[in-house]
Amino acid sequence: MFATLTYPLDVIKTNRILQTSLAKEGAERIPREILSLQEKGNLQHGLFRGLLATLIAANIAKQITDKDLPLEAALLGTVVVNPLNIIQVHKQVLHNTVESKTYAQIMKDTMGNRPWRIFTLGLIPTLVRNSILFFGITPAVNGIDYTPVSVLYGLGGILLSHPFEIARVQLQYLDTTSTFGGSLKIIKGVFAIEGLGGLYRGAVPRVLNILPPIVSYASYQRYYYLVSQEQLE
Repeated sequence: MFATLTYPLDVIKTNRILQTSLAKEGAERIPREILSLQEKGNLQHGLFRGLLATLIAANIAKQITDKDLPLEAALLGTVVVNPLNIIQVHKQVLHNTVESKTYAQIMKDTMGNRPWRIFTLGLIPTLVRNSILFFGITPAVNGIDYTPVSVLYGLGGILLSHPFEIARVQLQYLDTTSTFGGSLKIIKGVFAIEGLGGLYRGAVPRVLNILPPIVSYASYQRYYYLVSQEQLE
């Protein structure tokens, strides 16, 4: 529920990374960017553009990862929902002069003459990003129940993973030829042109969007850890 309410922050993050009309009109100020989204009409084309693909992806990933092989399931889930992640990025982008494509058009343009691209484009930075984000719940998984520690670990995971989020978004929106895409090449290119600030464009709305769920999940893991310990005793 919370993730749905804060979803507009993810839209803002994507548009900041790609420096779209929304980011420029809002001068990268969250209140102004939210107002700009509201002015676009209904929720589907404004604040919650691309949300349907996100919800479907989350549901599929949950069904796959609720298994006894967490690592293998996580890898499989990431691959399976990759096409929906590509759709989400394209739907989130807001350019005043570019009309939004349909789901079918996005898939057709992404695949080209290589259908497997929908499962591989941007996959590597996604896997690296997710692995680093797991860092954020490490204290709770190991039974450490201290909120400041969870917050610091969660914030660290988000910030360390953000350059790979930059690479993922740029690959899945801009790359029209490669199979996997050059994540490190993008990261080096952004750093060379814009410095460290370029690698953290869109980081503020991303932190506000996913830090609370990470801390909440850490609390859940702590509870699960305590219950497991009691059962062992």
